[in-house]
Amino acid sequence: VRFYSEESLKRSAEEHARTHMVRKLLPYIDIYINDAFAVSHRPHLSILGFTKILPSGAGRLMEKEIKSLSKGLHGDERPCIFVLGGTKVDDSLKVIDNVLSRGGADKVLVTGVVANVLLATKTKIGQKNIKFIEKQGYLDQIDFGKKLLEKHGNKIVLPKDVAVNNNGEREEIPVTELPTDLPIADIGIETIVSFSSIIQNAKIVIMNGPAGIAESSEFSLGTSEVLQAATKSKFSVIGGGHIAAVVEQLNLEKKLSHVSTGGGACIDFLANGTLPGIDALKLGYPNT
Repeated sequence: VRFYSEESLKRSAEEHARTHMVRKLLPYIDIYINDAFAVSHRPHLSILGFTKILPSGAGRLMEKEIKSLSKGLHGDERPCIFVLGGTKVDDSLKVIDNVLSRGGADKVLVTGVVANVLLATKTKIGQKNIKFIEKQGYLDQIDFGKKLLEKHGNKIVLPKDVAVNNNGEREEIPVTELPTDLPIADIGIETIVSFSSIIQNAKIVIMNGPAGIAESSEFSLGTSEVLQAATKSKFSVIGGGHIAAVVEQLNLEKKLSHVSTGGGACIDFLANGTLPGIDALKLGYPNT
């Protein structure tokens, strides 16, 4: 379906409903069920097209994803802690603003490139690290990050130290000693200890994105340690994508409350509180 010409066109549900594929398949379908949370952030034909013309609903996996992530968004129990890392800086900053503005989170701990962008609002982090942020297209997010820190204050917790890549070797330096000529590749030991303590004592933990270069044995320590801490919290939700791969590698799936099937979908839901595929089910067929 993904490679069908009409599938990936960004259209409204009404426009998708008039396409050739929907009209051809419609006589063979009685009910439409969306159980594909991982792609429900895309306004594609297979996600939206049938919801206006057929009785529609969410599958069990979709239901579990929405309930688990909503628990964090609403902060059903306290303390509720978000841990946001990885390279999707713009989406992560939107999540920070969303969950703190609506009072869903008590604190947001930042790691990865997200942390580097926020650190750059306070101090020089070094040309190599700024160049990497620029290459990813997130240089403009430094100004937005500064506004977030002014708006939400100490509810956004930055690393105290970082691990840099010195010719393949891990080297720890405190944030107070930035800038550095070396690339930042992980959070430091002091930050790992501090963040792990906050995470394991939380009632709810929502975690998305790795803390460092999780594919490297030298710089996967931050990611693996915060994940281990999450297993000790009361309720833990881990986003999809790279961090879910680390969960599988460490064999932690059964020790966590929920591991999301979607990376982009997960962070979009946390940023906006909904997804195009969810809205289509809510606003679809009159008798849904």
